[in-house]
Amino acid sequence: MYIGNAPSSLHGPLASMAGQLLGVRALLHLDAGDLEAAEAALEKALQYTPLRADRLLHPSALFVSLAKANLHLAKNELTQVTEITEPTMEEMERFNYRLSAPDFGLVTGRAHAAAGDLGAAEWVLDEALATAEAMDSQRTLWRLLAVRADVHLAAGEKKLAQQRREAARTILRKIADNLAPMGLDDQFLAQSDVRDLMEA
Repeated sequence: MYIGNAPSSLHGPLASMAGQLLGVRALLHLDAGDLEAAEAALEKALQYTPLRADRLLHPSALFVSLAKANLHLAKNELTQVTEITEPTMEEMERFNYRLSAPDFGLVTGRAHAAAGDLGAAEWVLDEALATAEAMDSQRTLWRLLAVRADVHLAAGEKKLAQQRREAARTILRKIADNLAPMGLDDQFLAQSDVRDLMEA
């Protein structure tokens, strides 16, 4: 379904699908460092998936909320990050919903760390790490380990920081090995955040 200029009159499942896909698009733009494109995609996503307190765990709302939180983080609007993520994480805890918990823990932990609240960052990241490890969510796990390493370093725990980074690098090597048969390993390792961690 092409949604670049999708009509705002979409309703029901189609609107939810459009909101979810646009949320994913916003996240991809953020990964590429294109804040303007991410903001434009998020603005469209919110037309299809308004964020409501009674629908926080709806799949489309999760993607849109996550994109919005990450956009605020990229703009250093740290209070807005936790205003979005914490109610959703409370709902996840209430209903024992774990699928997106590591991603929400990651952006929340990064916001706390950026604000200098290392204690809150440690708690959130450790919870997210435990969930990601239980789910074997490699995609999020290496990012969580890298941020946790930064928090260790900020707390003066250099040895622990190095251990976390090496654990993250091990995951990245495994991902690259899995991508090698498709010829995508070099492209993966060339991504800026991956490259920075491998060279740290």
